Amino acid sequence: MIGASHLLQNDGGLSQKKQELVNVVLRSSETLLELINNVLDLSRLDADAIELEREPLDLRDVVGSSVEPLRFQAQEKGLAFNLLVENDLPAWIKGDSARLLQVVLNLVGNAVKSTNSGEVSVIVDTALERICTKISDIGIGIPTKAQASLFEPYVQASKTLP
Repeated sequence: MIGASHLLQNDGGLSQKKQELVNVVLRSSETLLELINNVLDLSRLDADAIELEREPLDLRDVVGSSVEPLRFQAQEKGLAFNLLVENDLPAWIKGDSARLLQVVLNLVGNAVKSTNSGEVSVIVDTALERICTKISDIGIGIPTKAQASLFEPYVQASKTLP
């Protein structure tokens, strides 16, 4: 799917709208590949064999590409979708782009799934010499008792979500 999308992407005969859709298919395919890699990462986590990378990455690009497929899901549900990346953010940072994409994709995906009306917002800014990513929605929320276990492996706060 990724290869075919690249071929279509380079086809000069597509309308602007079709080119945008091909770009969404390409990014969604790449995201699906990342999700498959996530499953492999879970097995590495269980074996304590996962290592975080420290490579230069373009934070705007990683966050933007991770949320783009979710923007369309939000729009299909009639939700407003806001992505704000502050101007004072460094152009490049060192980190693990795959893990960052994984975390943002999962958190924003859950926000879109749990929100039936209103908006989902993703804000990336700097605060106290750190880079912060804030994700907010008007969804069902997470019960206080479930919040403590959110960062445990294999945890889903709401049993009613797919």
